[in-house]
Amino acid sequence: MSTKARIFFLMSFLWVVVTGCWDRSATQPVAEISGDTVLPAALQVKYARGFHFSKQEAYTLLHLHPGEDTLTLVLVPRDQSGSIALVESPRILVPVQKLVALSTTHVALLHALGADSVLSGLMRLQDVYEPTIRKRAAAGKVVEVGVAYEPNQEVILGLSPDVVMVSGGASGENRRLEIVQEAGIAVLPNTEWLEPHPLGRAEWLKVMGALLGQEHKAAQEFERIATAYETQAALVDRVDSRPTVVVNLPYKDTWFVPGGQNYQTQLLHDAGADYPWHDAGQQQSLPLSFEAVYPIALEAEVWLNTGTATTRTAIREQDARYADFRPMQTGRVYNNTRQMDAEGRNPYWERGVIEPHVLLADLIKILHPELLPDHQLQYYQQLP
Repeated sequence: MSTKARIFFLMSFLWVVVTGCWDRSATQPVAEISGDTVLPAALQVKYARGFHFSKQEAYTLLHLHPGEDTLTLVLVPRDQSGSIALVESPRILVPVQKLVALSTTHVALLHALGADSVLSGLMRLQDVYEPTIRKRAAAGKVVEVGVAYEPNQEVILGLSPDVVMVSGGASGENRRLEIVQEAGIAVLPNTEWLEPHPLGRAEWLKVMGALLGQEHKAAQEFERIATAYETQAALVDRVDSRPTVVVNLPYKDTWFVPGGQNYQTQLLHDAGADYPWHDAGQQQSLPLSFEAVYPIALEAEVWLNTGTATTRTAIREQDARYADFRPMQTGRVYNNTRQMDAEGRNPYWERGVIEPHVLLADLIKILHPELLPDHQLQYYQQLP
């Protein structure tokens, strides 16, 4: 299977498996902590649902919600670790000096805060898009640690990281890192991909900021992103009509579309789309048949996110029936592959997590070009 196909499969898989569990049997109990102090503004959370902070005088508590339960990690200032006694509490010394990431979206969080040098290990180096990380990997400064669903624990142990960041919500993730946890290395489940709002995903910058000791920088960067997003979304409030949009392509005879509580659905709404499945009260993707989508696609005005296809001809070659769709005839077919390289690495799935305002601007330009006349598409391209 080519790299391009593997990346597309992984993204499809993540959309399907949008719910999961975190096995709490491998986590350590948190010491009894009382007397919370006032939470600084930089640590307050507005959009994200997968985490929140509380503050003690000498340290910060990071509360994660990878499933129905809460996992609490204690962020202890590195220069005060010897004077703080925490019995049986999972803790991370901050600022972290070494981090292992099992998702390329974690790379985007690091890069946004200028902390590429902190990354010591990464899953499947050939999948990362960020040029600076690729250069560091080529120089041997970033080591491959297997794949997200089968990390190499021996390699991770050899790196002696302060924390391993995993894509939380994936069933059994921590069981695949038992040896790492037993060695005293913290495992942090990042559930940004389960956030129902695009700004909730971007707000995970604050988690990375807390790990790096850059809380204020992360909060400022998120505020910049949120302000841009909210300003653009407000433009759409005055539109008179919303174009009907169909998304994606079938995968193995099943057409997966975002559920009503999915961040992609929120993006479409904020961009002024009429999305046929916006009322589906679920976050996970809806598995539909071709026959269920076909009559909607016949009349849809815009078709988005067509796999790895970069031309309408390539789409027709997959199934001649696609030629019947109205967007195929009018030319209003757009894919998020504008920056995809020859190997199938696509920053849409990496850097896009911290640029929801850019994604939104692209979609507004596609659906309501009169609202952003000067915007040039960054992630999307119209397929010839």
